[in-house]
Amino acid sequence: MSRKAGILVPFVGLLAVVLACSASLCAQTGALQRPLITQSIDEDNLVKLVGNTRPEMTPANDRGAVSDDLQLENMYLLLNRSPEQERLPRNW
Repeated sequence: MSRKAGILVPFVGLLAVVLACSASLCAQTGALQRPLITQSIDEDNLVKLVGNTRPEMTPANDRGAVSDDLQLENMYLLLNRSPEQERLPRNW
């Protein structure tokens, strides 16, 4: 292998990785151009999703506010994608 080829092969590999990563980032950020939150949040107008709250979550068991640095374990938050995001290919 010549010296030029020895330098060119790693450079081409690095270039391919950079292009692949930048394409992935462009695809992800391009999907979020439309704002998903379109109005202010009204804390007085909340919707309770039936069947999504554990039965022990009652006012009697409420112990009030917690500190900001409390780490919650075993908490799952499931978010829905917009129809536009759902149509995008999943490259990640």
